[in-house]
Amino acid sequence: IKEDWAAWGDNPESRELHDWYDLEYLAARHLAVDGDVGAYLPAEGDKFTFVEAERIRNPGGKPSGVRTTSNATRLIGGVEVDSVSGKPLRFHVGGFDDDGGGKTTAVDAAEFAFVAHVARHSMTRGVPVLCQSFSMLERISDVLNSEAECWQMLARMAFMLKRTNAAALSDATSADDDDAVTDEALARRVHDVGTALIFHG
Repeated sequence: IKEDWAAWGDNPESRELHDWYDLEYLAARHLAVDGDVGAYLPAEGDKFTFVEAERIRNPGGKPSGVRTTSNATRLIGGVEVDSVSGKPLRFHVGGFDDDGGGKTTAVDAAEFAFVAHVARHSMTRGVPVLCQSFSMLERISDVLNSEAECWQMLARMAFMLKRTNAAALSDATSADDDDAVTDEALARRVHDVGTALIFHG
């Protein structure tokens, strides 16, 4: 049995591209990146079919949550579940190279190995590991973008303040005679601007 298992593990899947160890890595990666992954063993062979998350989809492009004709089951992201208990009954698997609108194959849940990273008990399909971080990452990106826009606007902005009789108010002083400038004269030359421009990105 050990020898047979090792020989089968060298070429266990239908595409005949990966050994058992490669598929373990791919399953872990798809679980983290896509949220779920599956596999099943077709009746006509001894090599199982590895199923990525996007291949599990509703037949005929039906929307998720729609009830089937019997009204006893409903489709949730390619998984047909009991309408009362929510128990998965069948998985609908699309072809390897179709564009999402092709025919699907219904596989009984008992024959389908399915692993999902779920956030709640009521969920059927999984969510990516980093999914809950996406909203915060988007907020950080928005803040960085708004700050960059502010920097660009401020780099192009200059103030020119005009005042009537400015020469007389400055006492005609210059940098050469700063020692002679009194505090009163300096106060007339320097004015606080009580206005601030705030940019919201």
